[in-house]
Amino acid sequence: MGFLIFLIITAAAVPFGAQFLRLLRISPAAIPERFLASATVGYVLIGYATLALGLVGKLTPWGVALMLAGAGLLGLGNWDLLWEAGLQLTNVLLRGLRVKVIGARKAPGDVSGTPDEGEPRSSNHVPALLVVVPMLILTLILALEPPSGRDFDGLSEHLAQAAFYARHHVVEPLWHDHHSQFPSNMQMLYTLGLSFGSVSAAKLFEWFHGVLALVAAALIARRFMARGATAWAAVVLATTPMFMWLMGVSYVDLGVVAYGLVALLALLEWERDRQPGQLLLAALVAGCAGTVKMQGLTIFAVLGLGALVIMLRSRREKSGSGDPSHTTSKPSWGTLAAAAAIGLLICAPWYVKSAVYTGNPVYPFAYGIFGGKHWTANQAVGYSRHQLEFGLGELPPQDVLDRMPRWKKAFVGPREPWKWLFAPFGVTYMPWEYEVNLGQLPNLLMTSVGPLYLALLGALILIRGKPRALTLSLWLFLPLWIWWFLSMQLERYLLPSLVLTVPAAGYAAYRGLHSGPVGRQLFKWALGLWSMTAILITLWIAAPAVPVVLGIESRDDYLTRSLDVYAPSKFIREHTPPEARVATYGEVRTFYFDRDAFWAESGHSDLIPYQQMKGPEDLLKRYRELGITHVLVNVRYLPGFWEAPDQTLGLLRQAMDRRMLVLMGSFGPRQNYLLFEVRQPGGRT
Repeated sequence: MGFLIFLIITAAAVPFGAQFLRLLRISPAAIPERFLASATVGYVLIGYATLALGLVGKLTPWGVALMLAGAGLLGLGNWDLLWEAGLQLTNVLLRGLRVKVIGARKAPGDVSGTPDEGEPRSSNHVPALLVVVPMLILTLILALEPPSGRDFDGLSEHLAQAAFYARHHVVEPLWHDHHSQFPSNMQMLYTLGLSFGSVSAAKLFEWFHGVLALVAAALIARRFMARGATAWAAVVLATTPMFMWLMGVSYVDLGVVAYGLVALLALLEWERDRQPGQLLLAALVAGCAGTVKMQGLTIFAVLGLGALVIMLRSRREKSGSGDPSHTTSKPSWGTLAAAAAIGLLICAPWYVKSAVYTGNPVYPFAYGIFGGKHWTANQAVGYSRHQLEFGLGELPPQDVLDRMPRWKKAFVGPREPWKWLFAPFGVTYMPWEYEVNLGQLPNLLMTSVGPLYLALLGALILIRGKPRALTLSLWLFLPLWIWWFLSMQLERYLLPSLVLTVPAAGYAAYRGLHSGPVGRQLFKWALGLWSMTAILITLWIAAPAVPVVLGIESRDDYLTRSLDVYAPSKFIREHTPPEARVATYGEVRTFYFDRDAFWAESGHSDLIPYQQMKGPEDLLKRYRELGITHVLVNVRYLPGFWEAPDQTLGLLRQAMDRRMLVLMGSFGPRQNYLLFEVRQPGGRT
């Protein structure tokens, strides 16, 4: 059922996006490019329509159904795009397997029938497809799995936010969770799935954005590198452990990954053909990345900078050629300005929304400039420090950091200049330093970028006669790499920038496989061993989910054994009234509560002023004002819960001692979850 709901929403979004591109007269002629651009824009427009319904309190199943029907009707003349794209993808797969296709139509610009000049004629993609297809199947199993322990941010933020919107039929600020003020187009798509009661439909949107990214990377390699590099670009991306992991969880990063690659595809086509519509499309799609995460704005800015450099070089070459027969159109400043405007307009509503609600368009960042509702200077400092701690090395104590000149602060701890040179090796071989530390083995298997990027991009140094588009994509990656190094060195945040190099890596693999005897064997064994390793890793992760996906094991049993917070969540769902509101300490994964939740620790907001409270009566009074009826504590993540002098923990202990918090049950293998009912003085609930 979840797959059907996902297909219906996608079938409405893609033709709707195609119609929008037609109206702007920037629709690509080639079917693959048109499908990718239409899916991107269609999903964003559907997301905005969902937001609009939520802002007016009409986000009901009927409201959603009517909205999707309207989108489908508006895109009625473009429904053939779905069929044509599916047919063409099938043809590409069959040709890769050396199966003769009868009556297959080529899209404009498809040069797959003949090899490029100087390209070896053998381009058998069977080995590559034997890697990509199993990876897609295994990640699909993970996408259909009920959200479990690997889906931390989904259970705490993305799905939890969407569940609130679907449950209350409204989009409004969740002040306990500052992430709810971020751009949230993917959360809107999740809300659509949850509005029809399907978490699988919600998760499939992240998986499908991974599919879009694979297709876009392969197309870039095919159109601008070499025909034989097509499938190898897909292999590089499909065997990236972090990419694989993200395809199976309900995060939002693959939206930025996919839209960044589609924008790069359009930009390269503009660089080649100089058609104004191609630049407008590139800017529009890059702007769509900014509707998913603020990180998308950096990709938009860097691609815009790349377009500016291309334009300046083109105008200089044109003016210096002196050849009146030169017919390449000269890019205009007006086209560049229009591209910047269209990209900013498509993502602006999310930032305007944040500014209206919080006073800060990039809340909670830039607090020193904009401020922000329910956020404080101390929280801003702590939040910034937490982000800067990722990477190799340790930050100095905060008091030492505060005394440093501003310029020096940017080059201490993980940002010492020499570590910029080491970082490519660090993210490859020491991913636990650049991610939430799950343990060295889990980080290597799930949250690393794998070894192919370092090996293949390094091999490009030895390759002569590289395509112009390859060089351009690497130059575009460089400022994004520097930005990542100087900001938050989280490996997951590097991925949307790193994937811009995937076509180049695929080209390096292709050239290596067609080099001399020694080089060919080296590349064959390296690619083969890593591909087999990646498949086995994914199989190992996906195997436990097969019974529940096939219906052999119940969803309830599966979650009970695979997710520690599920037992208290189930108890809350079954033993509290629907209007209950649960405050949490040491736990933020609230999706399975099916009740309103509130992150009550002081680091999340200023809604509970613990430092100003003199006793548990003040705490209970604030609970009553916020509508909090129950409290869930995970003592595992609250060191010293029973004896620490911390103000917050002390108030909780006093409330427990005075029977203002009455224990309803303890859960977990070590009984680390404690659920309390809030009772006012005198025993009233």
